[in-house]
Amino acid sequence: MRVLHIVHDTGIGGVQRIAADLRNCGHLQGDECSERTDSRRVAADPGPTAPRGLTYRVAALRRPSPRTDLFTPDIPGRGLNSPLGWIVLARMIRHRATEPDLVICSLWRSVLVMQLARLLGSRVRWAIWVHSSRFTSAPDRWIHRWALPRADHVLCDSTTARDDLVLPIVRAAGASIPVHIVRPAVRPFMASGHRPLSMDRPIRLVAWGRIERAKNLQAAVDIGAALADVWPAGAWLTVIGPDGGDAERVRQHAVEGGFGPHLELAGIGDRDRIARAVRNADVFIQTSQFEGFSIAAHEALASGMLCVLTPVGDLATDTVDGVHAVHHHGDVRATATRLAELCRDAARVRRMREAAASLPQHNLCDTFHRVCSTTVADGAEMR
Repeated sequence: MRVLHIVHDTGIGGVQRIAADLRNCGHLQGDECSERTDSRRVAADPGPTAPRGLTYRVAALRRPSPRTDLFTPDIPGRGLNSPLGWIVLARMIRHRATEPDLVICSLWRSVLVMQLARLLGSRVRWAIWVHSSRFTSAPDRWIHRWALPRADHVLCDSTTARDDLVLPIVRAAGASIPVHIVRPAVRPFMASGHRPLSMDRPIRLVAWGRIERAKNLQAAVDIGAALADVWPAGAWLTVIGPDGGDAERVRQHAVEGGFGPHLELAGIGDRDRIARAVRNADVFIQTSQFEGFSIAAHEALASGMLCVLTPVGDLATDTVDGVHAVHHHGDVRATATRLAELCRDAARVRRMREAAASLPQHNLCDTFHRVCSTTVADGAEMR
């Protein structure tokens, strides 16, 4: 079974992380698929295996950028907005010698490529993979509203993406489309060895991921600034990730609020760099306006970190306020006060870390293989 996954690029982001993890499953050459699922174990182990026979390839629309990409795509593109590149990929999908058994489209431009392949005569099975609970632009909204009821199957990275975005569109169109939850893999950065908290030094907050408006990092800055009133040594916030268009606004907001000297926008960092930041941090913070699954937050939870989270996306159901994390409901001072009180109580800190690290994990590889097999088999039955 040959599966082609079309993505916008292979840079840093949730979609790209999923693609990178699937390539590491062993699917790429049709080998056994394995993924570690025990969140308390950091060393790799064989884990559960999925059946042989799935060849997984990634096509990226943007030209590769080795300095920032998570991996090199199997099929590199000519440009994110290159119509010629889209047509070349569509013709490859249509060509008998290179036609896959299943095409999976992540993000709206990838959906357009598949529609071009359809216009060229391709009848390959195809699925849309939805990675958010909201649309992020007008083209994103228009194209998915048209395409979702017409796909053979739909994959969602979270129950929130399914319930809040996909199902309302499919039902409004009167369509009957199989919808599958395929949650990302979560790999903890550490399982123990967190440094003890001390009132003699600042609470070190850390966040990682793309710096964009939806992440609402201004709220994280405000919580860090508010900690100065409830924690003797105040706080420090480090953000690791590429600028998705909001870094300068976050920086300016910190300066205007007097938190500028305590904010570090560390830029792009690989997994090793994030792991070092986790070892030196006290609290992971994510104040997003909306999420689907949220890989970064689940990584922090699996690593046994203290977490401050807005209860959005699947975080609202995966975590319990005061048990697995401190939920931020918009009141900056209240959140800062709750966090400071938690950090003063070593027993509560230990219980929360243990509860966070014990949250159940999901097997991306096995689930993905099963969904792909089902989608292709449904097509065979329809012939």
